[in-house]
Amino acid sequence: MNKKLIIVGLLSISSLVFISCNKNNESKIEEEINQYDSNDSDESEESDYFEQEEETTSNINKVSSKDIDDLLDSYESYMNDYISYLKKAKNNDMSMFEDLPNLMSKGEDLGNKMDNVKSEMSTSQMNRMIKMVNKVNMAMAELQ
Repeated sequence: MNKKLIIVGLLSISSLVFISCNKNNESKIEEEINQYDSNDSDESEESDYFEQEEETTSNINKVSSKDIDDLLDSYESYMNDYISYLKKAKNNDMSMFEDLPNLMSKGEDLGNKMDNVKSEMSTSQMNRMIKMVNKVNMAMAELQ
């Protein structure tokens, strides 16, 4: 029973992490490939590419502290949902499979948003995020 719970928990976390990380990287790679394929190596087009990248970077830097706090609130809600999911898995509650698609989608969305703002987080915001992750880790340990 405990081995099943551990395996389900690890697979769930791994899936959520890989999906959120890979989705972001795949889209960036595809965009770059498409951009290089469509360019005729003209210098003006190349400079446009770099200007566009700089604009994207500057837009990312315009995230307010309140926006990050709101994102952390959503992340905390997601973590609570994830803990509920783990408890259902421990109790062999088959409704956990109904929750999984929504949980994965929400995790992917939050993962992408967190990637975009992680460099803008204050120390207290980063500490808050770490506490949330520790809360999930403690919940997983209690469920074993």
